[in-house]
Amino acid sequence: MITARLMLNQALAEAKKWQADAQLVSVSTSLADGPTHLFWFYDFQSPSRETCTRIRALSNGEVKDVGPGDPCLLMKPVSSGFVDSPAAYEAALAAGFRKGDSVEFGLRFQRDQALPVPRECWVIWSDPDGDEDKGIIRGWCVDLATGAFVTRLSGYGRHEPLN
Repeated sequence: MITARLMLNQALAEAKKWQADAQLVSVSTSLADGPTHLFWFYDFQSPSRETCTRIRALSNGEVKDVGPGDPCLLMKPVSSGFVDSPAAYEAALAAGFRKGDSVEFGLRFQRDQALPVPRECWVIWSDPDGDEDKGIIRGWCVDLATGAFVTRLSGYGRHEPLN
């Protein structure tokens, strides 16, 4: 089992092999039991080529570019100096998060009605955070730099495009 930061340097190196101007726009995993998991995805964009790719890191040490490198909507990049997934998870738990059947992690530039301005967040959510009737998921926003809980998201909004 690995944390989000454990394979980050290898993912950054792989992304630079893909495109020299690669920018990190997202880190994610799904169906985790907690803050560590068998895999993490690192999503990158190339502003000069207007393409995106995905780097997958596995707990066996494998780091591989599995993205198609297709054209994409450019997003605001996120800092690679983020707090690790265990710190984000602990902050969400302290704020009332319940893990349900599994835990989803998404590090990205987030727009949501509960945020006064769009910002970088570790967004953590689970089954109890979903509202099927409304078609929303109310995740928990944790500050990337400090690991402090920011707010419970409304579920209305999306990640922030570059332009």
